[in-house]
Amino acid sequence: MGNNHGVDDAFIRKRITELRLQMGVAEYRMSKDLGHAKGYINNIAAGNSMPAVTELLKIIDYLGVTPKEFFDTEAGASDKSPKKLSWAKNKAIRQIENLNDDKVKSLSSVIDSFTDGNESDNK
Repeated sequence: MGNNHGVDDAFIRKRITELRLQMGVAEYRMSKDLGHAKGYINNIAAGNSMPAVTELLKIIDYLGVTPKEFFDTEAGASDKSPKKLSWAKNKAIRQIENLNDDKVKSLSSVIDSFTDGNESDNK
């Protein structure tokens, strides 16, 4: 890690919250998206529980960062954090990754109809 702080529970809780807020996703929504009860992320943030390593890796993936980016908070590292996409966009990206090329082409045509082909439309 590029910094000198020890990784402790408080750091993990704070970092999850920081990145979740950058994504603009509510605790309950993130909990449900990860397949847990609605209070799961709240319990982590409040210090009532900590995720197992495998769950932490799922959380990090959900937040759109690599483990290195999650733990390395030196200047500029957090700029690589979630691409500031909403949870819905991140979820759509994860779903698209599982589609075959024909379905992706079809989906692209539908998206074009919403954006008039303007790929920079961020509304």
